[in-house]
Amino acid sequence: MRILLCVFLLLVSNLGKGADALPPWAAHLAQEAAKAQPPQGVNAWVLLQRIELAYSGEGEYLRHQYRLVRVLTEGGKREATFALSGMGGKSGKVKKLLGWNLRPDGDLVKLESDDVFSIQGDQEASFSTRTVTTAQLSRVIPGSLVAFESIERVKLPMGPAEWLSPMEDYPVRQWEMTVGSSGMWLRPTRTVQARIEVRHFLPWIERATIGADSIVAKDLPPIPRDEPLHPHAFNALPTVSLVFLDPQPENIARLDSWDEFAKWVHRSYLTRFQPIRPVQAIEITPKAALSAILAWMNRELLYKQVYLTPERGWIPEFSEEVLRRRYGDCKDLTACLAGAAMAAGYEPHPVLARVSDGALESDLPVNPYSFNHVITAIRLKETLGLPAEVETKRGRFLLIDPTSRLTAFGELPQGHRLGRVMICLEDGAEWVDIPAHAIQEQSLDVVISGTLTEVGVLVGDFRIAERGNAAGLRHEARLGRPDELKELVIQLLGLTATADLDLVPVERADAIDHPIEVRGKLMVPRFLTRSGGDYLIGSVGFPGLLPALPRSERPRLFPLESLSSLRWNLKLELDLPLTLAPVCTARSIQTPFRTASWSAKIVGKHLSAEYAQQRHDARFGPGKQEEGLQAARKDRSQQKGLLEDAISFTKIE
Repeated sequence: MRILLCVFLLLVSNLGKGADALPPWAAHLAQEAAKAQPPQGVNAWVLLQRIELAYSGEGEYLRHQYRLVRVLTEGGKREATFALSGMGGKSGKVKKLLGWNLRPDGDLVKLESDDVFSIQGDQEASFSTRTVTTAQLSRVIPGSLVAFESIERVKLPMGPAEWLSPMEDYPVRQWEMTVGSSGMWLRPTRTVQARIEVRHFLPWIERATIGADSIVAKDLPPIPRDEPLHPHAFNALPTVSLVFLDPQPENIARLDSWDEFAKWVHRSYLTRFQPIRPVQAIEITPKAALSAILAWMNRELLYKQVYLTPERGWIPEFSEEVLRRRYGDCKDLTACLAGAAMAAGYEPHPVLARVSDGALESDLPVNPYSFNHVITAIRLKETLGLPAEVETKRGRFLLIDPTSRLTAFGELPQGHRLGRVMICLEDGAEWVDIPAHAIQEQSLDVVISGTLTEVGVLVGDFRIAERGNAAGLRHEARLGRPDELKELVIQLLGLTATADLDLVPVERADAIDHPIEVRGKLMVPRFLTRSGGDYLIGSVGFPGLLPALPRSERPRLFPLESLSSLRWNLKLELDLPLTLAPVCTARSIQTPFRTASWSAKIVGKHLSAEYAQQRHDARFGPGKQEEGLQAARKDRSQQKGLLEDAISFTKIE
């Protein structure tokens, strides 16, 4: 132990002395940190993350970043890489990128131009001008002090604003943000008011100084990776909203209020909405007309992102062009739907949403980059009797997500469940909470029938009826991918590698108004086994448990949340090789997370049993983490006990 302590003190001493080789902004911080004990159990320690932002006019601003990290272990060597993401084109440019690696032996390695490269930052099924500029420092080892400095010119299509996230995978000793400062390279050409709003700082960040134009936060913990069942980061972790308020914006949105922003979105989209007639939908009822338009889009259009200019990431294509190309993203499909609706005599409006990436909270600050999805609102003169209709103070609207190929007309897909959207109208924003009845039902009905042989092998049939896209069965069936569908069924039923499964070709996969049915043959070895004096049947077709929640010496930081409305029914009809009696003929549990029940009866040697479960939304917010942990562990224990009883039988002599 004394030897290790001496080595650590020597390393700290060397780091402090060698820090003079770093740039001035990093040197004094490295010297100060050299006197402190680094956090335990982490691979790296971020000593400084500082961001300076200055508005330069016409929607453009400069972003200057400083980053200093101490690498503690081999796992921390990934800090040798520094990446900057941008939209490319006229929306952003990396003006300067510097890097230093001060090794523990005092050797200084600087970033070379050959170590900086840019790549296209697209994912599969998309093409855009988005780029990622990456810098890679060489010879980084444990004990290295890694520093980066960058400056970027940023001009985003919807205005000068962004969301900042202070916390990282590693602890941060000091995080800073300054607006409008003039550093070595930041020289703003005009003064514009900046609006800074912080969210969810507590309980994560206790030491923070928040001013009108700056934030300094100290001793930020790493993002916990061992706390399952937590809300999305956008709704739980600290974030900072920054918006520059230009009183004379040119070709960008005004960001003074949601009403002003919604007006800009409405104007921008309206110029792209052109009457088109993909189907003859005039001389039929309004409900039938809209249904016919959606059905045509589902058949003929492909969801695909193609952005040849940065602006296309936020502005839709013209309706006629979408019709010609036969593809587009959510904005483009909204433009196509809107154009067809206009031609049929309806009034469409763009609707901004956020799906699969957190929810839009009721006190959300004005920031255009809070949204990641666009859908359509059709103004109705009278109700069509559809679930996704909403009544507002500005009138009645039918909400339609034109990107969802698996949702029946008049309903919304699960991604909008518990969501909040902003309808963009000519006179401002209309916020709407998505009603629960508007969301497509998600359920699974599983039936397993067959015979158990003398050696406990199950030979029989299975049938799974899926409503919505509860497990992804309809998605795979519509794509015509039998191997992927089979693998999904194997996972859903919980089959082991020794089981054998044969699928029957799926019929009516496109009939989204009706459940999809997946059927086939099943052979499961050792389905009936003996354990002491009891006999156990396999737990095939039962839903899974909540994830295990590890115990920790430190209090949980994340709120605890589990959101699900999935209904799951399992029926078993099995002929047994011997006379058995169920250990449990009936049992039920009710927790904040689920209501579940089991019933079983045996007549002669035939078992009829049913497990029924309805999941519930469960939220335990800040200050109720311990209550949530206890409730989740109790749910897991009760469901596990219920399943253990359900599969247990005794022999009748």
